[in-house]
Amino acid sequence: MFDLLRRYLAPAPAADPSVADAPASPPAAAEDPLRLAACALLVELARADGEFSEVERTHIAEILVREFQVTPPGARELMTAADESLREAVDLHQFTAVINARYDLTERAALAALLWHVVDADGVLSQHEASLIRRMGSLLDLPPGALNAARAERRS
Repeated sequence: MFDLLRRYLAPAPAADPSVADAPASPPAAAEDPLRLAACALLVELARADGEFSEVERTHIAEILVREFQVTPPGARELMTAADESLREAVDLHQFTAVINARYDLTERAALAALLWHVVDADGVLSQHEASLIRRMGSLLDLPPGALNAARAERRS
């Protein structure tokens, strides 16, 4: 399931690298609305218990590098951009709308599993985290039971 998500998020290779009008490099991760939206959900969930620990930051950075093909410096830049976007956001809908428009159900379920990775990073599920992940599941239009299935898959 994560391979599908990786393929979807990976920048498409240029058809012919010698073509003069081909872009020199893919856009920065922080400029990609889909990556920014997914990262914003990860960061918001990490902050839900009132503490954004170094363990959670490292865990999110590892997820971004592994699952979203972002370089370590790009992961830090993306988390900073996500944090800024969250401060300006009225709610999470602006992020989930981007994800819902581009991800199918399988990809949204894969993202839910990544959200559980963040929740489980510090080993404690707070009431705020539990409430927020349920709300995110609803905003991501996941069917009943999908969050539990994503958590079970994450633990296996």
